[in-house]
Amino acid sequence: MPSKYENIKNFISSIDNLEKNVDEARNYIKENYNIDSEYDSEKSELRIYCENANNALMNIKAKQYIDDKIGPEFVQVVFGK
Repeated sequence: MPSKYENIKNFISSIDNLEKNVDEARNYIKENYNIDSEYDSEKSELRIYCENANNALMNIKAKQYIDDKIGPEFVQVVFGK
């Protein structure tokens, strides 16, 4: 079990690497789910969307990936442009 200080260190590292992690997640969901995205760093919102309206399952998978990779405490996923 990680120590309290290790948890703090990991939390700070997540903040420091947020932009990089968001870019990696955006590339991943584009390549693997064909989902486009736009990131608003001021609001910490990542908008995900797909031109194919029948792609709801891919949107959900993309959101789950982002939540797992980055965490909902760091970025809010919003559906649609």
